Amino acid sequence: MLVDFDLVVQGQAGGGRTAKALADAVRDWFQEEYRPLVVASRTAVDGRGAAAARIHLHPVDPGVRFHVSARGVVTVRADVLPVGPGFHVFLVGALQALGETQDIAWVGLPRVGPRDASEHAQERLMNVARDVLDGLAAGVGGPRSLMLPLHERFSHDSLVATPLGPRDMAWLARAAIGGHVLRDVFPWPEPGFGPRYTRGRALSLMWMHVRWRAPRDGDERRLLEVVDGLMLDAWQGEPNQALPWAEWAEIRSLLGIEDEHSPEITRRLADEQPRDVVGYRRHPVSIRLPAGWWVTVPGELATSWEDRVTWRADGETGSVRLSVLSGMERSAQPLPVRAMNANQLVHREGGRHGAAVFESVPGGAWTLRGRMRSDGGEVRIDIELAPGVERAIAADIFRSLCWLDPDAGLRASRT
Repeated sequence: MLVDFDLVVQGQAGGGRTAKALADAVRDWFQEEYRPLVVASRTAVDGRGAAAARIHLHPVDPGVRFHVSARGVVTVRADVLPVGPGFHVFLVGALQALGETQDIAWVGLPRVGPRDASEHAQERLMNVARDVLDGLAAGVGGPRSLMLPLHERFSHDSLVATPLGPRDMAWLARAAIGGHVLRDVFPWPEPGFGPRYTRGRALSLMWMHVRWRAPRDGDERRLLEVVDGLMLDAWQGEPNQALPWAEWAEIRSLLGIEDEHSPEITRRLADEQPRDVVGYRRHPVSIRLPAGWWVTVPGELATSWEDRVTWRADGETGSVRLSVLSGMERSAQPLPVRAMNANQLVHREGGRHGAAVFESVPGGAWTLRGRMRSDGGEVRIDIELAPGVERAIAADIFRSLCWLDPDAGLRASRT
């Protein structure tokens, strides 16, 4: 999918620093000045003396990209639409301050005020909504999302997924004609760090990142604590704004929090009107792997990368480990065309051909090891099941493996 950048600006750095040193300085500056905002950041270098930094400043920010040439030319690209007009205003101001402190002379850094950002966000939202409607009219199928990361697809029962929850056709039609109030659409609807900003950031984390079970480690616990703090700030800053009281109470229960706010939260959730339950990861999530492969796993699993081609997901029920062979590479060993016994699994569908074998492990556990092939090459999978877990869970994960042409994805619209 081609990315439409809302902000593209260049500048010339002074001081004679190497590209890597400047990229590291940009990353460090954001981490120091805006530590509570930074979700993730990284830098990289290439073999031609250039460097890059990518900084994610919001749970739905696809990343502000900095490219630094060997001659100190800094190019910034950012897609601010998923986060909202408040982020647009913030980022322009942050770049101005970055230039002053890091000796970067920007060329044509725009002046963006609240009205400019709101009009731009409304126009962009209209365009992407119309793209979705055009796809529907053309009969293009498949999961749909607006303003969400490209590497994940969330399961839902509505028409499109957005950072603030699934939306139906009526919502999409209004978006296509500019009929929405921006604070109901974007996580960061207006400039500043007020209660609507904290509400939007909390909701983004709850919809997309919280796994709705007891935290398995310190990082997961800190995420729940961040959400609890944001919800409290949003409530105290604007007591009458709409908040997901039931889900907030659920998070506080997972954290074991019982304090002076608990009775009022309980009272508020008892008065809540029926609505969609917040949290995409209550349902299966499809993950994009290297070389165009996808896999669908329970949303509660914690995911990570062992290296550039090996992905894993872990939970109380077991773990999944996937390795993708490079390009069109395939192993020489042929795949069986049919299962010969109850422990063998063969899957053929839509150009995919895979085979796997269940093996028992002492203590009542199981492993499923196999390979799946398609036009895009081959992927290897190992699934470990905890004792008592149904083997059907592993079989469903294996059958979900599919390959989608990455070039077709780049040609597609934002749907």
